[in-house]
Amino acid sequence: MSRSGRPKWIAAAATVPRPPDWVVQLSIGTGKPLQVHDGECGMTGKEHRAIDRDEARRLLTTEGVPACPFCHPDIQLHIID
Repeated sequence: MSRSGRPKWIAAAATVPRPPDWVVQLSIGTGKPLQVHDGECGMTGKEHRAIDRDEARRLLTTEGVPACPFCHPDIQLHIID
């Protein structure tokens, strides 16, 4: 039990950070954006960084970065139907 009287696993679970809403997968060598992912997607690769909704939309539309074919951020962001 923790000091608060709750089991330790509950106290530990409360400190786990929430995943980001959106992630951009980056090229290992150049850092160039490769794909945009939902923050909970398991296909993000080793090199990635959190991005906000506006940057995710910009990368998918203006920059031409492809959307992940598994988590479909383009559909979630209402860029395509």
